[in-house]
Amino acid sequence: MPPTNQIPTRSHTSPHIKTTLLISDKKFSNFVGEKDEDVGILQPQRRFTASQLLVARIIFALSCYFCYLKAETFQDWIDTCWGYLRDQWWFQTVYFETLLVVVYSFPPTFFFMIIDKISYFDKFRVSPKGGLIYSESMQDILFHAVEYILPLSILDTLHVKHYYGVTDDVIIQKRLNWIQRTRALPEYSPRLSDIIIHISVAIVIYDIMFFIIHYNLHKYQILYRTFHKKHHTHVVINAKATDHQNWIERIVFILSANAGLKVQGAHPFTRTIFVFVFVTILIYNHCGYDFPWTFDKLIPGDIFSGSREHYVHHAKGKRHYQFCFTYLDKGLDWLESRKKNKKL
Repeated sequence: MPPTNQIPTRSHTSPHIKTTLLISDKKFSNFVGEKDEDVGILQPQRRFTASQLLVARIIFALSCYFCYLKAETFQDWIDTCWGYLRDQWWFQTVYFETLLVVVYSFPPTFFFMIIDKISYFDKFRVSPKGGLIYSESMQDILFHAVEYILPLSILDTLHVKHYYGVTDDVIIQKRLNWIQRTRALPEYSPRLSDIIIHISVAIVIYDIMFFIIHYNLHKYQILYRTFHKKHHTHVVINAKATDHQNWIERIVFILSANAGLKVQGAHPFTRTIFVFVFVTILIYNHCGYDFPWTFDKLIPGDIFSGSREHYVHHAKGKRHYQFCFTYLDKGLDWLESRKKNKKL
């Protein structure tokens, strides 16, 4: 586990990445708030008002109600989109989901790189401005892309993807070939209700699996040093840190995310939408900003965690092991407090 009394001061990146340390303990203290008495760590202050939060929640509630009223319209749109997608060669390829993750990760990362230069958004920061500034050469960018794509592409090539709605005869025929190039896609589009349910359940399943794996990566030093340390070797958390992972750790988490979809027989269209939701949450958790209009604020009750909690996790290496739900971390706190009370 990384040191708990200071912020990491070196980034173990590729030799091609130039790093500059611009943060001191004094500057860091300007971005933290009240002490968390349970674990003795500092948490960032919230940078939005109650009125901002109320407006965001009202807009979110009205948007959900509008979607409910227009459910049939959305279903027609889904049917039309699926009719188009299933005939496209780039959607039929077995590598589509792997490549989609890579391609989609750039726009939100680029977005945070832009607002990082706009002073208006400084009030929403939980991560100090500046911090680790680094530039990547084209060689580094290509290396990271290949490091992500290659192992998953091998799995895509050798594995027959079996989706609900595709007959067994088609799957048996595809299994006669060792090399897979295209996916057998179902003829019909999914129902809107199935999309919502499958994505929601998949996130819940992944959150549980992520918590268990993530907690153990921190609990056991050999696992931390071998697989997880790379993800915590930075000075200030930012969107670029999202994919700063050991390749084995990355594959384990990706397969865990896929498991939640697989057990439900999720439609390929649902899986595509899940990629957008999944990557967006990952990048937001690491972005270093705490906006009032993000999912962890829009739903009351402290059900979801977000960038604020994940920032604390990266800063101190304790708590907040979850992907997005808070109940497991709260349960862990409760168990640890009981153990402490029994010892007393």
